[in-house]
Amino acid sequence: MELAYERGRSVAGSVAYVYPTLNDVSRTLTVRLEFKNPNLRLKPGMFATVYIQFRREDDALVVPTEAILHSGKREIVFVAVGDGRFEPREITTGLVGDRHMTQVLSGLEEGEIVVTSGQFLIDSESQLQEAIEKMLARRSGVAPSVSSQPEMVYACPMHPEQTSHEPGRCAICGMDLELHGDESHGEGQVPR
Repeated sequence: MELAYERGRSVAGSVAYVYPTLNDVSRTLTVRLEFKNPNLRLKPGMFATVYIQFRREDDALVVPTEAILHSGKREIVFVAVGDGRFEPREITTGLVGDRHMTQVLSGLEEGEIVVTSGQFLIDSESQLQEAIEKMLARRSGVAPSVSSQPEMVYACPMHPEQTSHEPGRCAICGMDLELHGDESHGEGQVPR
């Protein structure tokens, strides 16, 4: 524990009791800590920063915490699969460490490379491609599939439902239609 009025000086103590219930509103847990208090340095109502050490697990598989996208139901990381391509991978996580590392219980193998920066852009682009493919499939009445020869699709950046196989303008806002796609299908191409 480091007292607010004595920065840089720490006091060692121990966890005496962990209360069994969470606060419904703040979603916090109360813990009772015990410290020796010679000369009555510690007084009720004082502010302090507490660091709780736990038993370290040295052989755990970990990833940087910022690499994980939390969707509410799932936790996703993007794994590099080569040639500038990435695939989303659902993982199960364990402990979160104080050095911004999170334990991975399943979904990854040791040595795989995960994206730690820009994964929101990768995720949003993959969702846009999926939405465009589903929309085009609904229009044509054909189930979405990836063929070996992708067709070029132009879409409005503001209204992705406005698509064309040729350059043009959006019928809703008048913006130029842009090529959409990923590097795995060539620059600016979307599979149909």
